[in-house]
Amino acid sequence: MKDFHLKILAIIMIIFGIFGLSTLPFLSIIVQYIDSITGFSSGNGYLTNNMDYLFKSPLIYIGGFFVFISIILAIIYLVYSFFKAKRG
Repeated sequence: MKDFHLKILAIIMIIFGIFGLSTLPFLSIIVQYIDSITGFSSGNGYLTNNMDYLFKSPLIYIGGFFVFISIILAIIYLVYSFFKAKRG
């Protein structure tokens, strides 16, 4: 019962993480805008196709990596707390 808040937080992280991964096409538009200003990913600025940023931009990979890791850690915590409660 004392780790109830952590379980709720883990479930919320999973839901928001899945929502975050499903919005990658929208995030590619934001990354395209950032790259047009900074030239971060390719050095030559603005690519013409938004979908290129899903596969070429390191910003998308970095963000997706952290979202994926947070989902995995939340699932691991929920499984651990389930078996810990079942054990007694």
